[in-house]
Amino acid sequence: LFVDNAGTPKAETLLTYCREGSEDDTELYKFDKVNCYLDTRSIKFLHEARLHYDEESFGGSLTIKAPN
Repeated sequence: LFVDNAGTPKAETLLTYCREGSEDDTELYKFDKVNCYLDTRSIKFLHEARLHYDEESFGGSLTIKAPN
């Protein structure tokens, strides 16, 4: 999880897959159902971020809300 264009009006919070061995410059955060690596440069912009997963009959959806 990282913030692109952090600190600007074009800031976006993005979620990408992290391949094994590519965890440099990240911190691991463990949640109930998922582990998430946060980009160390983005952590200060993700301080009040919220992750929410809604289960549905055919899967689910992940919502990320961050103040950026």
